[in-house]
Amino acid sequence: YLYDREMVTGVYIPRRVSLMTDEGEVRAVTFIVDHGHFQYAGHLPLGQMVEVVCQGHGVGGSCVEYLTNTLRHLDALGIHDRGLQVLLSAVNAHLE
Repeated sequence: YLYDREMVTGVYIPRRVSLMTDEGEVRAVTFIVDHGHFQYAGHLPLGQMVEVVCQGHGVGGSCVEYLTNTLRHLDALGIHDRGLQVLLSAVNAHLE
């Protein structure tokens, strides 16, 4: 399911990795963005990123919802991504 969901356009490179958890080492798959892919938008100015996020909508919902849910889950795991937090704040300000 995850592979099918994330690999629709080929913007990610799947990698098998080893992770350390409280229960010990586990194997996992992670998806790393391909910076050379035509859909990679990591170098856009913040204003353009906000526009892209606000207009984005797919089968699974809106890009705003995806961003919000991603940050909620990261926060629950104790992971704080400053870049995504800044983006969500800018998106919310744009939508007000």
